Amino acid sequence: MASQPTRAATWPAFERAGSMTLRIGRTLPANLARVQLELMPRPSRHAWVGRLMVLIVAALAGAAAQQGLARLQAQPPLLVAALQGVQGLEQSLERTRLQLRVAEARSLELERQVDLLNQRLHASQEEVTFFRKAVNGKR
Repeated sequence: MASQPTRAATWPAFERAGSMTLRIGRTLPANLARVQLELMPRPSRHAWVGRLMVLIVAALAGAAAQQGLARLQAQPPLLVAALQGVQGLEQSLERTRLQLRVAEARSLELERQVDLLNQRLHASQEEVTFFRKAVNGKR
């Protein structure tokens, strides 16, 4: 009867391998149960370079923001001129609205006067028709 193969023969990880290496360059441990798992990578030796770059970028962004605010504060005459222009446009718009209201009121008054004149014209035409019939009836 042939003996059953041992795990060492079927699974290379269980072999005592002093000469077997991983591609990383570490040797395989003799007992995998004692292998320490690395759940998170260890901080790199050069992690301070990344932190320094983040710090430099944040400092540059702060300086750019401060310079932008300084430019905005240095140009209030431009803002004052723009506000005066806006106020002038608002006054012009209000004058135009008032003129439009006056024109609408005048047009309503003229329509009323035209209606009154049309009524008088109609009454005058009826009188003329009456007098023509009266004159033609006497003859």
